[in-house]
Amino acid sequence: MVWLLASMSSTILKEMVSLKTSAEILKKLNTYYISHSKARIEKFKMKLKTTKKDKSIAMYVLDIKSTVNSVLAPGYNITDEEYIEVIGLPDEYDAFVTSFSS
Repeated sequence: MVWLLASMSSTILKEMVSLKTSAEILKKLNTYYISHSKARIEKFKMKLKTTKKDKSIAMYVLDIKSTVNSVLAPGYNITDEEYIEVIGLPDEYDAFVTSFSS
């Protein structure tokens, strides 16, 4: 239990003060990070939905990539095809998607 507490930042450590066992600490950490992850995912979705489509395809894709990269785990890379497949592009970019996918 001591090593768990010793490895935490002061912000998280404050949440663990009253806990007595490693199991309690792990349960509290799980709850803490799940709630923060859900909030982060909602913020991410909103940012994707509100990305302006009033620019060139290159700038639009760059904005989407920047947003997605902000939530990726360090060292994890997504290919251009994955960006288009997962996020999609507005109908006005269909010609680009067709030429890019060929």
